[in-house]
Amino acid sequence: MNATTDAELIDAVRFAARPLSGADDDDDALLELIGDAHFVLLGEASHGTHEFYRERARITQRLVAEKGFNAVAIERGGLVSAMPASTGSERTVRSTV
Repeated sequence: MNATTDAELIDAVRFAARPLSGADDDDDALLELIGDAHFVLLGEASHGTHEFYRERARITQRLVAEKGFNAVAIERGGLVSAMPASTGSERTVRSTV
């Protein structure tokens, strides 16, 4: 990337980023953006921070409670764990990606 592209990318991230304060409404804008989607993919670059796991859990709880999601698939070290949201049971499958 050249310097102009880097600056544009940084500006775009700054514009789109939303601070998290721990408040109950932190994820309101995200849930609004999700709308009536049938699939939501949550990614992260840190692989293993407790902060990410906490936020992913909060978002997942809201997806189940407010958007009616009934299954969650979570990537863990090359495996995907699929959990029906209603039972808490877990099934692990090997990812081919």
